[in-house]
Amino acid sequence: MTWIAVSLIVVGLFFLVVGSIGMLRLPDVFARAHALSLTDSLGAVFVLLGLGVYQGLNMNLVRILVVLALIYLLN
Repeated sequence: MTWIAVSLIVVGLFFLVVGSIGMLRLPDVFARAHALSLTDSLGAVFVLLGLGVYQGLNMNLVRILVVLALIYLLN
């Protein structure tokens, strides 16, 4: 279980770092916003899924799932 959680968190951090690099490297505002919005939401989802797997079945998992649902609805 721990390896699954760590791999999900690492994948999420990869997307967040790629989004940060895209924010610095892309030429105009629209390209920056597009790259950052895609990678930011995907990175946050993977990090939260990894945290949910790591926590197991308890009240924190419910909170993490609520945050995931809010990210899905707001993006």
